Amino acid sequence: SSIGTTPTKSHNKLYQDTMDGISWFLFYIVRGVPGRIHSKAILVIQVIFQSLLTITEENSILASLVSQFLYQLCDHIQNPTHFEPVWQALYQTMDKCIIPKEQQHQKLHSLKHILD
Repeated sequence: SSIGTTPTKSHNKLYQDTMDGISWFLFYIVRGVPGRIHSKAILVIQVIFQSLLTITEENSILASLVSQFLYQLCDHIQNPTHFEPVWQALYQTMDKCIIPKEQQHQKLHSLKHILD
């Protein structure tokens, strides 16, 4: 096997340290007083969630970063009601992923035309 294709222990450690560092960086941007997020954090959280809209198999590193970030945020937020803005941002992002029924029908009709 070639040197470039087999990850070594040092590469794995570097990768994990990098992932930890970036996720902690994101966490420290949005955290506020103990148990809460910063008053302006929702803007950053929306951008983080919206970055998930472009995830492919090739860039799933982003999904791992967001996952680590959310674990850290969940540990920080003590009261579930303080997590409400995070849920709202997640719902808004998910809403962007949902294709309205009319558009689904149009896409299926276009696909049927191509297949015929």
